[in-house]
Amino acid sequence: MKTLLRGGYVVSGRGCRRADVLIDGEKVEMLGHIPPELAAQSEVVDVTGCMLFPGFIDAHTHFDLDVCSTTTADDFESGSKSAIRGGTTTVIDFACPNKGESLAYGLDLWHKKADGKCYCDYGFHMTIDDWNESIESELDAMFDAGITSFKMYLTYPAMMIGDGAVYRALKALKARGGIAGVHCENAGVIDARIAESVHEFGASPMLSGRGSYLASVAVNFLFHKIGRRWRVTLDDEVIEDTFALVSMCNGRYYGGGSTPVPEARMTDGVLHTVLVKNVSKARFATLFGGYSAGDYKKLPQDIIRVSTAKVVCIEALEGDLTTCLDGESMHSQCVTLKLAGKKVNFFAPKGCDPDATAR
Repeated sequence: MKTLLRGGYVVSGRGCRRADVLIDGEKVEMLGHIPPELAAQSEVVDVTGCMLFPGFIDAHTHFDLDVCSTTTADDFESGSKSAIRGGTTTVIDFACPNKGESLAYGLDLWHKKADGKCYCDYGFHMTIDDWNESIESELDAMFDAGITSFKMYLTYPAMMIGDGAVYRALKALKARGGIAGVHCENAGVIDARIAESVHEFGASPMLSGRGSYLASVAVNFLFHKIGRRWRVTLDDEVIEDTFALVSMCNGRYYGGGSTPVPEARMTDGVLHTVLVKNVSKARFATLFGGYSAGDYKKLPQDIIRVSTAKVVCIEALEGDLTTCLDGESMHSQCVTLKLAGKKVNFFAPKGCDPDATAR
C-alpha cells in the first residue's frame, strides 16, 4: 500500500510550499494535490504543520575506523541510528585498506563492518594508500561494485602516496569518469616549519634553550603525525622500519639539554645512535621523559634501541628527512654522519673537561 503524507510543507531547493506527498515503497511518486482515487488507496498520515525535508546525505563519515591506536566512537549501527534521528537517510563511509592491502580487501572489510548493521542507506568511497599496477588494475572492478569516488593523501606517512602517484591516479580515474578527493597538505613544508620553530621559540625571553626545544617537540606532537619509514644503516647493519625519531649522540647532551645516552662522550670514538620505533602519540608521551633523562635501559626494548657505529646513514623510504644539527635544520632524502677523529681542536681554560659538559 502507498503512503500519503497530508497537510505538510515540502522543503526543497526552490523553497518551502504547502504540498501533499505520495510515497510508493521507497520512492516519492507525486507532490502537490493527490487525486482522491489515489488517496483512497493509500495509508494517510496527517502531518499538518510539519516541515517535510528530503532525506539528508552525509557524504563523509568514518564508522568503525581504526586510526592512531584507537577506534572511532560510532560503528555502523550506532552511527546510522544517530543519522536517522537527525534526518540523514544516507551515509557514504570511507573504506580504508592499509598500505600493502588491495582495494578489494578494503571493500570486503567495510562490507563486513556495515552489512546487516546499518539502519539507513549507505555507500562507500575508497581510499588509495598505495598506487601501483596492481591497484590500478582493480579500478574497473571497483566501478562495477559501485565505488566511483576515491580519496588520496598528501600527508600522513601511513597513507600518503606522493605527487607523482597522485598524478597517475588522477589520470586513471578521469579515464573512467571517477571522482577524486585529496587531503591537501604539504608534509615536507609542515616538517620544515616545525623544525624551524625551534628558532622562533628560542627567541622568546620566556623560554630557555631546553624550553624552546620542548616547545617545538610539543608542536610536533600535538599537530603532526609522528613516524616515518626509514632505512637506517649502522656501519654494516641495515634496518628498515617506521621510526618516531633517530638521534645520533657524540656527547651526553642533545636537543636542548636532553641526555638520551648519558655514557656518550666526545672522545669515545663512536656515535651512539638512539632508534625509537613509531608508536601512538599517547605512548610517545609516556616514553619521552625517560628518553630525555637517559633512562633508555628502563624503557621497552622492543621500542627503543641504542647502538654504536662510526658511520650512520638514514634514507627516507617515504616523504623526506628533516635533520636537526645543533638547532639548524635541513631537508633531504638521505643523510650520512661519519665520525671524524681529531678533526677539530678545542681551546678551553685549564682544567676544563669537555666530557664533563659535552655541550
